[in-house]
Amino acid sequence: MKKKKVYFHYLLFWLRKDLSEAEVKEFENFFEGLKKLPYQKNLRYGKPANSSPRAVLDNTFTYNASMEFDSLEELEAYGQLPEHLALVQKYKPFFEKMMVHDTVYN
Repeated sequence: MKKKKVYFHYLLFWLRKDLSEAEVKEFENFFEGLKKLPYQKNLRYGKPANSSPRAVLDNTFTYNASMEFDSLEELEAYGQLPEHLALVQKYKPFFEKMMVHDTVYN
């Protein structure tokens, strides 16, 4: 039996240092809004764990999020949804850096 491919969209955010605690908390509404959009599944978000420091660990980010997609076409369609683009535009002023990793698992 052939396994189905799963596409993961992994995001890292470094929020601006001058944000208030309330603004940092408000940024979570970005993820809550993304959860409501079609195509994505299992959206989860969080902050760095308090892992023991080691050379390969980078926990300098403020938030990360991950979600699954059934196909590359759905992942790319999601990225072009007007609602997605509006959320990105609304919350872009909150972060100074963002990094995306898209991965396919067999």
